[in-house]
Amino acid sequence: MTDTPGLPPLGDDVLGRQLRHLRTCQNRTPGDIAHTANRLAPGAPPITPRDVQEVEAGRGRALREAAAAGRLGAFLGAYDTGLVALADIHHAATQAARTDLGRSWWDDGPGAPHRYQLLERAAESLLLAAVTAVPAPLLRTHLASRALVLEEPDGPATAAALKPRTLAPGGCPVCRIYRADLLVDGGPVLVWRQALARARKTAFDHRILRSGADTVLLLAEDLLHPEHSGLPVGVHADQMSHLAHLARTTRLQVRILPQTTGTDLRFDTTELVLNGRTVTASPDDTLVDYLDGQDTTLHQAVETSHDPQDSLRLLEKAATGTLRRGGRSPW
Repeated sequence: MTDTPGLPPLGDDVLGRQLRHLRTCQNRTPGDIAHTANRLAPGAPPITPRDVQEVEAGRGRALREAAAAGRLGAFLGAYDTGLVALADIHHAATQAARTDLGRSWWDDGPGAPHRYQLLERAAESLLLAAVTAVPAPLLRTHLASRALVLEEPDGPATAAALKPRTLAPGGCPVCRIYRADLLVDGGPVLVWRQALARARKTAFDHRILRSGADTVLLLAEDLLHPEHSGLPVGVHADQMSHLAHLARTTRLQVRILPQTTGTDLRFDTTELVLNGRTVTASPDDTLVDYLDGQDTTLHQAVETSHDPQDSLRLLEKAATGTLRRGGRSPW
């Protein structure tokens, strides 16, 4: 199996996007990164701004070669990363170098959820398959969180759990915690997860409101019933009504996958289109499993799902409690 023609290996692409994000969050240029990297490693071959741009674009093997040669610390130090972030990206770079020439990648570092969120934000189109739960960014979270504590998965936490002087200046709140070596303690980890959930929801809200960014939610029929969703009946009805409202008023397209199609979606998956590249991902709180252009399961499921108008009617029936159950037709 070879790399996708004209595209960088998937692992290099994902890591490059994260490094570019880390740099721009600090309002720095590729020249700034190159200058700092050369100062931190004066005996190593010099790094040019062009090298930085190539790494951030996922092109060239500089990042993985630096990891293999033990020189990654000096390069990442130029991005003002702490020890946790250095170990995270080092592990991810070496993992990407080992797996299937970069076409598949199992990302299990602490920064994996944010790397996925950055890809989700940048994708030209997004296909979500919700098999076990409606994706949290699409819920009316202020109501659902009372039932599931979606944005506070381990109880309430605030930024007070962090010492302000430990946070690096600048950047998104997720990156500030990441860069400050705080992802080894319970309180900061919880704040990180909450900040990531808020950032992801904000990106979703922006995505489904702007033109030209298609987002499709492929929803298993079981989730139309409160007993399968895990939500109390009243909250479930509100969420179904909310999804119906989004389907009517935004670019979000909801398609319901009937139980009787025989399509086997074993877990929640996502298909992202990035600069023409199709990537299938299975994300959760601890890892992201990527596959580059190899999986057609989601498209097959879309073909057997109800069309958007029928799906909207099903959502409205679910919201009013008039949806049939069991093996009968939902109509």
